Amino acid sequence: MAFDVSDIYTVAFHIDNNPYSSRREILKNNESYYVSPEGFESHIIDLKAVNGDVYVIVRELTSANLGPNKLLINNEEELILDENPFNLLNSVYIEVN
Repeated sequence: MAFDVSDIYTVAFHIDNNPYSSRREILKNNESYYVSPEGFESHIIDLKAVNGDVYVIVRELTSANLGPNKLLINNEEELILDENPFNLLNSVYIEVN
C-alpha cells in the first residue's frame, strides 16, 4: 500500500476468467491502474508514489525461469534487467529535488 496526497495505491490479484492466473494488479483509489501481462506470474516487489508519479518494481516469472526485473515509472518501462537470477531489483528510493 502506498499513499500520495489524496491517492491510495494497493496491490491485489487480478481477477479474470482463468482460475489459475497469478496476475497482479495495482489499484489507484480502487480503480485499475496496472495489470501484469498475461502469461506471466508477476510479483510487485516495490511501489512508491511521489508527487503524482508512480514507481514500481515488477518481477515477471515464467514457468521456465525468473524472467526480467523491470522498473516502471507511470506504467512505462524505464529499466529492464536481464534474466540472470542474481540480478534483482528489490527496492526503489525516490528523492524529490
